[in-house]
Amino acid sequence: MKQYQLKYKRFGTRSILIEWPKKIDQNILFDVLAFKTSIKLHYIKQKVQINHAYNSILICYDNYLDNIYNTLSDLKDLYLKSESTQLSSRTLWKIPVCYDQYFGIDLERISKEKKLAIEEIISI
Repeated sequence: MKQYQLKYKRFGTRSILIEWPKKIDQNILFDVLAFKTSIKLHYIKQKVQINHAYNSILICYDNYLDNIYNTLSDLKDLYLKSESTQLSSRTLWKIPVCYDQYFGIDLERISKEKKLAIEEIISI
C-alpha cells in the first residue's frame, strides 16, 4: 500500500474515522479500498460495520470503545504493515448522454454563464 499520512479520529462513542488526504486521486481510492480489505481480513476482533467513502473509512463497533488508544494503535500498525492487495475487478460505467436541446434543458443557461457555444460544451 502506498503510505499516506492518515488521520485517525474517534467518531462518537462507537466509531473510528480514518481519513486520507482530501484530494481527488485514484491512488488514494485504491489505498482506501485496499486498507478496508486488510481490516476485514486481519483486524476484526469484534462485530463491526465498515463503510468507505472516496477518501475515508468509518469503522462502527457494536459496543462502546473502551480503550480507543489501543484500537487506534492497532489500526495504525495494520496500515503500516499492510501490503498492496490486488483489488477485485472494477467496473467502468458508460452512460449514454443526449445533448438535444429538448432534453438538455440547462445547455442554454450554461452556455450563457460560461460564455461558450453549446457545441463547445458538448465537445468537452
